Amino acid sequence: MKASQSFPWVSQNTCTVLSLLCLLVNSQQIPDRTSLINYELEQLLVDTGGINDRTFKSAITPCSNYADHGGPVNDNTKGLQTSAQWIRVAFHDFNTANVHSGEGGMDASIGFETLRPTNAGPAFNDSLFFFQSFVSDMVSMADLIALGAVMGIGSCGGPYVPLRGGRIDATEAGPLAHCDPDTPLPGIFHTFHMTGMSNKEAIELTACGHTMGGVHKNVFPQIGTDAEHQVTESVDLTNNSDGRVTFDDSVDVFDPHTIQEYLAWRGKKGGPMVTTSNKINRNDLRLYTSDRNSTVKELARSKEAFSSACSRVIYKMLNVGCCRITHLCKLTYAQTVPRGVELTPDIEPYQVKPINITLNIDWKGDMEIGGYIRYLNKAGTKPAPADLL
Repeated sequence: MKASQSFPWVSQNTCTVLSLLCLLVNSQQIPDRTSLINYELEQLLVDTGGINDRTFKSAITPCSNYADHGGPVNDNTKGLQTSAQWIRVAFHDFNTANVHSGEGGMDASIGFETLRPTNAGPAFNDSLFFFQSFVSDMVSMADLIALGAVMGIGSCGGPYVPLRGGRIDATEAGPLAHCDPDTPLPGIFHTFHMTGMSNKEAIELTACGHTMGGVHKNVFPQIGTDAEHQVTESVDLTNNSDGRVTFDDSVDVFDPHTIQEYLAWRGKKGGPMVTTSNKINRNDLRLYTSDRNSTVKELARSKEAFSSACSRVIYKMLNVGCCRITHLCKLTYAQTVPRGVELTPDIEPYQVKPINITLNIDWKGDMEIGGYIRYLNKAGTKPAPADLL
């Protein structure tokens, strides 16, 4: 039985197996906790169609979809987009990281921080409500937030960002982080420095994070208004009741269009945080021009250049931060998760994976093992076999 393709590099076949030989494993090896965490996360990451679909990807299929936890399962009348929400949630959870004190970071503390002005809007509760049904003794909410970002990017035209597991959920809010639309440039860079990001990486992460979705006037009315809060920009509200102003012309595709349109000054011109008439809220513009557009020009050269840089900086956001503030520390590496949390190695999809295994022994003492084998083959290789016998 052929299952649907999960990511561009992988296709999968699931075969019914009634033979012990097919499932022969080393019974002397007992998996440790790291292996069990990666086993569960790998299944959520890869099993996105077919007989063993875990349904995690359903919320972002298609990438323009909005999964409304408080209304219809799929409600595409508000101008909201789950894939973009998942990327935003991961960034805002990470943004509390302080690699010097070991506080904050990717720990699901965002669930306690939704009343902060910088975390306005439904993205956080929408995402956490969806993720909660996948939390288990092996998969934390923080791991699911990271998985959501990886899926939201990789399933919507972007690169694969390697995923690690083992995050521990916070029990209270993390440190305050200041990245509001009106934050002055020194304050923006200071917040990024605390997370271990350089100025260049701050620009890269902003450009990568603002390629999908947009800004909603119902959430941030100051975007698209002047200093007296008078509306200066109209928005088409057809299937857009929250008043979304998109970042670019490909709202549901992870690509460099936002910065390409910005540099060419066409289309959406980089989005509302570049063009808003309320100049104090031009946060993206302040970042992009801080190095005379040097970084965004590099990103805009091609989709490959954009994908490579985004994969690198988002991997760092989810997993590892680098401290570059010379008066505080030398060039050292620290996790963007709270101190004391040890992440698993990068998850590598299993090429052959037993699933839903059953063992039956009849009154005669005959033993039968049943279940499924999930077989993955990389793109460009021979198709998966019809059976493994």
